[in-house]
Amino acid sequence: MKNEFEPVCGGTETRIDENAPKQIISREITWLYISFFLEREWSERVNDRRCTFKITADEQGSLIAREEKSGVAYAADKQLLNELAQIEQEYGLAANNGIYKVTAGLPPQFQECCYESRHSSGEVLKFTLNNNPGWDWTRKIYISFAEFFDRCGDSSFLPFNYRGEIVDLRLRRKENGMVTLYKARISDGKGHIEKVVFHSKTNAVSEDREKYFDKSAFGEMKRITNDSVLRFYDRYSVLHGLGVKLGGDETQDELIITVKFDSGDRVDIETQQSNEINGLRPLFDELSYCLDTLV
Repeated sequence: MKNEFEPVCGGTETRIDENAPKQIISREITWLYISFFLEREWSERVNDRRCTFKITADEQGSLIAREEKSGVAYAADKQLLNELAQIEQEYGLAANNGIYKVTAGLPPQFQECCYESRHSSGEVLKFTLNNNPGWDWTRKIYISFAEFFDRCGDSSFLPFNYRGEIVDLRLRRKENGMVTLYKARISDGKGHIEKVVFHSKTNAVSEDREKYFDKSAFGEMKRITNDSVLRFYDRYSVLHGLGVKLGGDETQDELIITVKFDSGDRVDIETQQSNEINGLRPLFDELSYCLDTLV
């Protein structure tokens, strides 16, 4: 016999605590539980699966941060606790306090996201909603825990950097009508680079150089791509758009960055959007400076 309280597949169950406050004053988290689903390959630990993080006090009263499935646990530091409290405030999570709203029968990536935090003030923030794997706040919470575990000596939760060695790097910038183009690649064990500067309307060339170079010089470019914000503008990256301003006004200027790795990883960024050009300009300048030392 069917339980009359069992949610119907596709039906939504909603419960709301009208007395739950919609503002949390305290910035000091003393207990936390969060379970959510991340899509795609984030790290060697996480590949299209649910993540569950906890912060609880041990017998001595010390706060321990734990990832549930792996069992990895370390004493929580102030940086992690402060970052989590900041995320609560930045994304206005308290607006969901006291809400339970879950739809039955959804695919795993949309099944419930559970969040509960307790604070030194006695305030409690608790809600359960259909998960959205594109939420920035859950991605930021994951990054905070991954970087915390890395500080403790376990880097296995960090999102992948681009894997392999660079075999092809192309940069193109059009600014105030002038186009600067770099093509650098590894072929037959040798590095080859070309640099051309020309006017976009007249095609008048003001600089045209090429040179062979030692392929080991690409090692510095690899460091730059791994340490940079490149992944936040790469639409195929799990970090795409996280903490950066995408879009902006359409411009006459243009910026293109293409990177190919021997692992098969690749980056293709092409934009005429002002925010993206401004965000990527420091990276472009650093890469072009390195290339100018080769050509």
